[in-house]
Amino acid sequence: DEVTNQTKQKITTLVHCIDDEIHIHDFRMVTGSTHTNVIFDAVVPHGFRLTDSEVASKIQTAVRTLDGNYYAVVHVERSYT
Repeated sequence: DEVTNQTKQKITTLVHCIDDEIHIHDFRMVTGSTHTNVIFDAVVPHGFRLTDSEVASKIQTAVRTLDGNYYAVVHVERSYT
């Protein structure tokens, strides 16, 4: 739907502000009565300068700056290509 597409684009922009080499996929949103979970995978290059938990934390912090009550549930993956 349009809200999901717009939110994904906003989050993609935020993620690229952290680092252009991070890419997201499998994006979905689960809306609840108090907040909306945005759930996705973040792919970082092999040997990336940040740990997986640092990447997830930076993304979660960035997502909280969006309008609305969004919480990021991020699974960080390492690219091996």
